[in-house]
This record gives sequence, structure tokens and C-alpha cells, in this order.
Amino acid sequence: MQYHEFKGEIRLSQLGMGAMRLPQTEEGFAKPIDEACAEELIDYCIAHGVNYFDTAYIYHGGQSETFLGRVLKKYPRDSYFVADKFNVQADPDFAEQFSRQLDRLQMDSIDFYLLHGMTDKLIPDYLENGAPAYFAEQKRLGKIRYFGFSFHGSPGALRQVLEKHDWDFAQIQLNYYDWFHGTAREQYEILREHNLPIMVMEPAHGGMLADLPGDNNQRLLAANPQGSRPPGPSAFCGRCRALRSF
Repeated sequence: MQYHEFKGEIRLSQLGMGAMRLPQTEEGFAKPIDEACAEELIDYCIAHGVNYFDTAYIYHGGQSETFLGRVLKKYPRDSYFVADKFNVQADPDFAEQFSRQLDRLQMDSIDFYLLHGMTDKLIPDYLENGAPAYFAEQKRLGKIRYFGFSFHGSPGALRQVLEKHDWDFAQIQLNYYDWFHGTAREQYEILREHNLPIMVMEPAHGGMLADLPGDNNQRLLAANPQGSRPPGPSAFCGRCRALRSF
């Protein structure tokens, strides 16, 4: 596993584990997490050097935080980092939501805390209701280590957000599709202008880029035979088909 220094203070694994699409006992929105299989997946990640785990208040209908906190509790708290998010649309009471998240995670603090999924339309809801000041105070109290935001808006709106607060990091959707066909490149350049650390979400565009349609997989492999390959059946757990290797 490769690691990066974050602000010269901690070492983060280059790959993180997202807890938005954990294995489920059945298909469908907010169905129960297949906890045995998902735990095996997280254990595998930790055994192979992953130390960054990302969840949110709304993932798996609220089950994700509780599950992740339970599984990570068996590991030393200083051996991993957790990212969690405030979602204003789920519950605008940021203090109540934050308290509930700490309870779900069974943790006294959250390493990386984000305002979740900011868009052009949601900027006032997130930035004009007292949330940034409240979370800045939680950071001062040691309940949050780094405070940032995840973003799904326009480059112009991103500039607005950056002017509103002294952020520790930002999370954007960054992959080659969004780089060439979306605004990821412009967002990246704006954040670099501000010297703000970037967390990457959707590096495979929600999994769509991991297995390309038609004969595109073979074309890529022909161009670079030593390159990584889309996961085949042997890369998955036979019971739940959870990815077991990177």
C-alpha cells in the first residue's frame, strides 16, 4: 500500500474504503447490510494497509455508521481514520445529527468531517445556518480533527464555498471520465490554486469505469498488457460477491 502525508501530520493510505455500497442481504435501496461479508471485506482492507474509511449519515439508510463503528472497534483507534458527513437534507439540526453520529460510530471524535454533497442550490442551506461555526467549535474541542466538504456543484459555486470558510480539505469526484467530460479538471485546478488538500471520491465513477462496455476492456489490455484487469469471478467472495482484492 502506498501512503500520503496529510498536512505533514498523519499518513493516509492512497486507497480508502467507502461504506456507501456495502454488500447487502438482498438487492434494493437501504436493504440490510450483509454484515458477515462486509466485515470480511473491511478486515481484508485493513490487513492490506487501508487506514481510511468513509461513511455518512444517510448511507445504507443509516446502517453504515453503526456497522462501521462496530467493526472498527476491534482495532486500535489510532490505527485508522474515519470520515463522516453532515447531511442538511436528512436533518437540518446539525448538533443533533453530529451527536447521533458519534453514538452510532461508538467514537469520541471523528477524524475527517464533511458537509455532505454541496451543490450550487444547497450552499445557503449549508453555510448560512450556523453549521460551519458549530463544527469549527467541535474541532476546537477535539471532537473533529479536520473539517471539509464534499462537492457536486459548478466551478463557480466551488469558488464561493472556498471564500466562506477556512477549510482543511475538499472532496471532489475525480476520474478520467469527469476530467475530460465534466468539470473535474477545473475543480481540481481551483483547489490547487487555494492549496487545499483534495480527497478523491468516485475514482471509478461509481464502478462504471471498472468494467467498460463492449470490447473496451480488451482494447485497454492490448494497449497495456501489464495493466490492471477488471475483477473476474475469482476476485469475489463466492457467497456475496464482495470485492476482495484491489
